[in-house]
Amino acid sequence: MGKTRPNKTRPNKPEANETVARAVPPADEPMETPEEKDRRYLAMARQISRIISDVTGAWRTCPERCCRRAKRCVAPHIECSNPPTLPDLPPDVLARNMDETHRMLSEIVAEADAKRERKAADAER
Repeated sequence: MGKTRPNKTRPNKPEANETVARAVPPADEPMETPEEKDRRYLAMARQISRIISDVTGAWRTCPERCCRRAKRCVAPHIECSNPPTLPDLPPDVLARNMDETHRMLSEIVAEADAKRERKAADAER
């Protein structure tokens, strides 16, 4: 095969042993305001809705003309107007899924509480 030309529009990829600086705001920079967080969450919700609709092809039968014209989900109302339907699950499966979800969330909360207590104990020393 021939030689490849370097792409001038992007910088070269870092070598495997180099570390890449992460985008962390400086300590003196103010945190996000609640309005900015809401805007970011809405954008993520719209993006998730679009991805699900695009993967399932729901835009083909969407009542929104703009989705059919764009041949993809545009999610004009934050959520897809034609979301795919979920299969009907028996009540015992739903209950088991709810119990499993509750157990997992309880474990996550317990780990976070333990971590917070350890940090507070270390700070007192």
